[in-house]
Amino acid sequence: MLPREETHISPREGRIGVVVADDHPMMLLGITSLLEAQADIDVRATAGTVAEMFDALARTPCRILIADYEFDSDAEPDGLRMIERLARHHAEVGIILYSMHDDLSLVKHAMSVGAAGFVSKAASMDTLTEAIRTVARGERYIDPATSKRLVQWAFDKRAQFGDVALSAREMEVVRLFSTGLNVSEIAAITNRSVKTISAQKLTAMKKLGVKSDVELVEAFRRLH
Repeated sequence: MLPREETHISPREGRIGVVVADDHPMMLLGITSLLEAQADIDVRATAGTVAEMFDALARTPCRILIADYEFDSDAEPDGLRMIERLARHHAEVGIILYSMHDDLSLVKHAMSVGAAGFVSKAASMDTLTEAIRTVARGERYIDPATSKRLVQWAFDKRAQFGDVALSAREMEVVRLFSTGLNVSEIAAITNRSVKTISAQKLTAMKKLGVKSDVELVEAFRRLH
């Protein structure tokens, strides 16, 4: 999708420039409509794929990117690799993840590798605009419900697993494995070698104290 056309209704100067990326057309339309109603927010481009998102960012100066965590059936890597790439090439843009994918460990890892905010799609639309304004001020933001869950999860996880801590890449491998993908498929998706993926999976299994694939998936689900 191309950058949106300029309007003559109000000047862009002083407004928060936003790019919105989501692979669900109705969700993209809904987010855009909400933000266009805000006097201090300017939607400068929209995108339906990861490639379109990076193209929009290259063409269109903005302060905030609102993006889903997962882009179904997209040829480009999404998830943590997408966030790392965004942080590397567009460090000036505040990344807000707006997603139904709210695994708490992945929210935590996403914030650690470059995201400035996270808002669950279960939250109110007012929460999204609050996140935009907060991140535009240079602060970080997690919606209240997810933030509360993160605090409780941290206590529960420590009580159940002690000091177990998977790395971001290990967690990504286990997450993808728990969806039914095999090691070769995960390697292709993440652009890593089969050997690397196998090693990260094995390390995760050792950290979690599990000995089979079934136990690994069950342990991952208990972490969330």
